[in-house]
Formats: sequence, C-alpha cells, structure tokens
Amino acid sequence: MIIIPVNSVDPKTKERFIGISLSVWPKCGVAVFLGILLILTSCIYHSILYSYTIPTWAPWGVIAILALLSMRWRLSMSEDGKTLLRQLTIFSIAISQTPFKCNGEVKRIHLMPSGLRKNQYYILFVGPETKVSLHYCIIPEEKKRLITYQISSMFNLEMPEN
Repeated sequence: MIIIPVNSVDPKTKERFIGISLSVWPKCGVAVFLGILLILTSCIYHSILYSYTIPTWAPWGVIAILALLSMRWRLSMSEDGKTLLRQLTIFSIAISQTPFKCNGEVKRIHLMPSGLRKNQYYILFVGPETKVSLHYCIIPEEKKRLITYQISSMFNLEMPEN
C-alpha cells in the first residue's frame, strides 16, 4: 500500500487539512489495468509504426485507464483535529467529499479488524468521545504496526500503545 502525505485547504471555509492519500485499487486491479494499458499502447504504437489507421477506441481506452489508475482516497483531518474529511480524487481533483464532525479532538489512529477478511482493517480515528472509520484496507500482519506508526506520524497524532 502506497501512502502519500497530502495537505489541502477547503476553498469555502479556508480551513487547512493534513492527511494521506491511498490508492482505490488493490495491487491485482492495478496489474490488470496496466496489462490493458500495455495492450492499448501497443495497438496505437503499431498502428503508427506500420501506417495503419489508429482504432478510435484505443486513445479513449488509454485515457480511461489512466483516469482509473489515478483514482485515490484522500483521508484528511483539520489542524484543530475536530473535522475529518474523506475525498475520492481523480488526477488529484476531488470528485466526492464526505466531512465528519467530531465532538472532541482526534487523539490517535487505531487499526481495527473488520472480521470480513483476513488482515482487513478499518482505519479508526479515535478521540475521547468519538470513533470514526474513514477507510478499510488489507494490511499484512507483519506491516500492521509499521503502517500504524507511519499514519500516526503523518497526522501528527499520539503513537499507538500496542
């Protein structure tokens, strides 16, 4: 899982957010999209190389696959720790946005097992009165502690106890 730190500003309220960006697709989905992209670019390349007419669907397919590969979830927290934000982005442009207001300040991050699949966890933002789940992902057991520490440090939160 590639975790990218992000900073953003809400254009309406001018509130600053710090957060992380996570890929929407699992590794197997990315591999399938890259295979399709390879076939499409090969089709375009050979059409140009041998002076054939480029199929009209090939360039649109490349654009669609690139758009799908650029889709990411952006999980952000306001600087005061009272507002959480979940955004779906394509080419770093927010397509959908879901804000969550917390009663108190968020203090730490906790990975809670979902119980649906092995090594699938909810990313919980935990405060004195609230627990908000913004995302779930599959994390190998041996990397769970490392990823928890990385996410906590990116959000500048308390480190987990266990």
